[in-house]
Amino acid sequence: EQVKAKNFDNLDKWLSFCEWVLSYYDQSVEKIAKDGQKYKRSDELEEDMGYNPRWAVGDFVETCFKEEVDAPISHRKSLGRLLEMLCTQFDWGLDQGKLLRSNLMDEAINNIRSRGLKTLVKFGFWVRRHDEEAKVPEVTSILEKRFGVAKERPLTLPEYAMLGAEYPGIYFLDQTWAKEHKLNFFPKDKRKEWLAAFGSFLHWHQPYLPVFEFLREEFVFALENLKDMEKDNSAEENLIDVIGQKLFTYYLWGVYPLRGEESLIARYYQETETTKERWESLFTWVGFVLQNHDGNMEKKLLDRFKEFFEWRLDAGKTAELREFFLWMRAECLEAEWRLTAYSRVLNFIESVDVKDSEDLDRIFDGLESLRGMLGRQTAKVMECFAKMTDIAIKNNSTYFYIPSDDAKAILKAGLESKDEVVRKNAERAQEKLLKIGRFEFLNLDE
Repeated sequence: EQVKAKNFDNLDKWLSFCEWVLSYYDQSVEKIAKDGQKYKRSDELEEDMGYNPRWAVGDFVETCFKEEVDAPISHRKSLGRLLEMLCTQFDWGLDQGKLLRSNLMDEAINNIRSRGLKTLVKFGFWVRRHDEEAKVPEVTSILEKRFGVAKERPLTLPEYAMLGAEYPGIYFLDQTWAKEHKLNFFPKDKRKEWLAAFGSFLHWHQPYLPVFEFLREEFVFALENLKDMEKDNSAEENLIDVIGQKLFTYYLWGVYPLRGEESLIARYYQETETTKERWESLFTWVGFVLQNHDGNMEKKLLDRFKEFFEWRLDAGKTAELREFFLWMRAECLEAEWRLTAYSRVLNFIESVDVKDSEDLDRIFDGLESLRGMLGRQTAKVMECFAKMTDIAIKNNSTYFYIPSDDAKAILKAGLESKDEVVRKNAERAQEKLLKIGRFEFLNLDE
């Protein structure tokens, strides 16, 4: 509380006391573990041997680096010594295999040594706040020491997860060192450890081009092992989806083309050929990205979205294309393009033998978007709506959920139109709806 209030007069004494606490723990608890005595984490002895005090030291050190606290840089040396101890000492939970959580990052932030690795990166940025050009050798030297004692105290999966999550920060602090030690973070010869680190990196960071250029081979390695990752129960359930999302983003940025041997997104589709639900997931995610985009978008990006749509339409997978209603909500795409594309999607769905009821249930999900475009594009809106009803009657379905207000508004606008083609499409749509027993569309004023 004193530090949070920026009362630093006694900070030297407090840091010295913290160092004594960690030294005491290191001498006592590891000896007990090495002597072969077995204790659970909740046992009284472990509490006495420093689990709580050591955790408190970690909290105290981390507090010093918070922006609103910003401890004086004059304490850099003492804080660095504490971090070295936190990051390299024996850790009861990690080294005795007492992992309590299935999620590795949850485990990482709840163990002192792995959490210390995260605080170490915060130390680096704390130094940089005081001097933007400062070197931070403490970060790399402490990591090297942790890597150096790995034979007697192997890096654990939660530590690898934390190292993967913190790799971009370390890369920012010292790019040369991060490149030279990449295998320490992502060891391809240790599959579980690599997956823990790279999976954490993917989950916790948005695409960042400078890091991607250096980690491209990790993405390639991931693609080569997607099938094994599908079978691995320890992997995060949606990790493969996340890989697809990241690779799509890099395609969108023009890092590689959509098709061809150089395209990692094309490679992703090849490697997920037997799990096409991944295709549906990515197409849906792209739709969410588009509908959540505010304002205008650069033409080159819009062109790449449209190129991707053409590619997926050519692939002709109903489970993907039925999700196009999400794209219909994307104001960044021209209304005319959306309606034309939607009409083509409906043409495809009508041309195939749709057996999946979920595919059919999606047909009318785009009605709200169609209604929103009535004034500007009445003809195309009515064309799409008529095709929806064609699909409904072709499959003899009476179980569609049809938003009545939207459907009635579209039908009424079509029937009142002075354009003969529009009126005929409206009449056709109304007739089809009545044939499947949807008599609420007989009187549109009710």
